[in-house]
Amino acid sequence: LAIDNKKRLWVGTYGQGLCRYNDETDDFTRYDYLKLPNKIITSIIPKGDLLWISTNKGLAVYNPDTEYLKTYSKSNGLYNEQFTPCSGFESSDGRLFLGSTDGFCYFFPQDLRENTYNPPVVLTNMTIFGKDIQADTSHSPIRQSIGYTDEIVLKYNQSMIGFDFAALSYIAPKENDYQYMLEGLDSEWQFTKGSNNHLSYANLPVGEYVLRIKGTNSDKLWSSNEVQLKIKVLPPFFRSQLAYLIYALVLLIAIMLTVWYYVKRTEKHQKERIKRLNDEKEKELYNSKIDFFTNIAHEIRTPLSLIIGPLEYLMKTSSINNVYGEYLSIIEQNYKRLYALVTQLLDFRKVDTGSYKLSYDCYRIKEIICKVSCIFELSARQKKVAIDTSSIPEELSIVIDEEAFTKIISNLLSNALKYAKSTIRITTIEKDSEIVVTVTDDGIGITDQEKTKIFDAFYQVKNN
Repeated sequence: LAIDNKKRLWVGTYGQGLCRYNDETDDFTRYDYLKLPNKIITSIIPKGDLLWISTNKGLAVYNPDTEYLKTYSKSNGLYNEQFTPCSGFESSDGRLFLGSTDGFCYFFPQDLRENTYNPPVVLTNMTIFGKDIQADTSHSPIRQSIGYTDEIVLKYNQSMIGFDFAALSYIAPKENDYQYMLEGLDSEWQFTKGSNNHLSYANLPVGEYVLRIKGTNSDKLWSSNEVQLKIKVLPPFFRSQLAYLIYALVLLIAIMLTVWYYVKRTEKHQKERIKRLNDEKEKELYNSKIDFFTNIAHEIRTPLSLIIGPLEYLMKTSSINNVYGEYLSIIEQNYKRLYALVTQLLDFRKVDTGSYKLSYDCYRIKEIICKVSCIFELSARQKKVAIDTSSIPEELSIVIDEEAFTKIISNLLSNALKYAKSTIRITTIEKDSEIVVTVTDDGIGITDQEKTKIFDAFYQVKNN
């Protein structure tokens, strides 16, 4: 009997293994699934979370919480595996004493180390039809020791083979376990104990296989250093049909070339036709858009021209201007923007037909930018957005087409004003013989993927 550190009562039986008493249900739980050295338990010594269990055929340590179990025998250093009943105890200095038929053995549990060695597995021998195969002999499929061979090629009449193998762990080698699999034939790993380190396969079909073997050390730690051997079984000559294969290969190549040529020619014609149709469709769609916008622009321009006259009259009438002056200014600014947009549509057609001519002159760049900014000033104030041009040098001059430059800045400001949260900043940088003008806002921005398309005609970023 023994009580562990969690107040659980453990009972060692004579032939029934380990049991635990359940005081709540007044019954016992049997642990007969544990692979103890023997079912005859002679003593149980609790130490920390572990139970040290002696039997009449070896020693075991067990953790009930994690189900960890390790056994010790003569191969681990025990000089006597047969322990006597009720002869185990823990001394004041932490040593465990166990009585055996040949006296006491004692040890400090912390001195026992886990075997963490990761043993490589090697092939030690090969057989064909039960006969050992020597390297580099007549009819031998290996040219060097099987332990240094990565691949073997077998004739169709050498299909009954066997191998001996070993894990290079010399601490209790009989405790080593193995698993092997012939990929291409086996669907799962085959298990074997260390005392039986031989495998064999009979009547292997023609094909290619990979023999994989892995093993454990004496503490059942599976090694990652498995051995692999490629095995190829050749067909008999009468099944090769070499001549027929050549004929079939030539015929197959001829058919493939014919099909390939036909497919390529058809694909080429199809691509050319699709490209031609797409080009015509895109050109037709493009021209229809341009014609539509141009016609609309012509239709809008005349009514716009008729609006400015009455508007200027109202602005000159002091009695009206004093009351509605600010609103009239808003109307005038939006009229100018609308008129500029209509003009841009008409100019777009001129650019497309090549009849638009640029007129270059020298201008102070800040003066033009401020003039354009004034058009958007009222809209910006309504949205509580500030347009900052303070960093542009007063005397900075540039040779440009004023109308074209104005349109560019106007478009950039119009777009920035749609998405800006609080600030639009216009800056200039002199670089060699060029001036870089930057319009920046604190809005949502444009993704890198969309930036490559912003100069495509009629393209608009898909964003709410």
